[in-house]
Amino acid sequence: MHEDRRQSPRQRVDLLFNKYIDGYPHLCRILDVSEGGLLLARLNEPKVEREFYPVEIGLLEPESVEAPKRVWLWAKQVWSDDGRQALRFVGIEERDKRALREMLERAA
Repeated sequence: MHEDRRQSPRQRVDLLFNKYIDGYPHLCRILDVSEGGLLLARLNEPKVEREFYPVEIGLLEPESVEAPKRVWLWAKQVWSDDGRQALRFVGIEERDKRALREMLERAA
């Protein structure tokens, strides 16, 4: 078991997103997320480890015909095991924090 060093409260969600490895998107499932990072379940990706990953999180607005709102973030690996991985967001701007908060409120 990994030591819990979370600095902000996490919210349980079930949300698909893309984690990019070497420029290619790989579908993952967010298990819980906060403004500071996320815990993910790997679905289908190569067995490689990187220190940093770009991630793309999108959420459709209810009853919207527009494209989903997307947040692009840079994330650093905190820990990893066979099926799960913890990522910490780095260099996140206030507008992205706000967009992430709004997405989390709608996903709850």
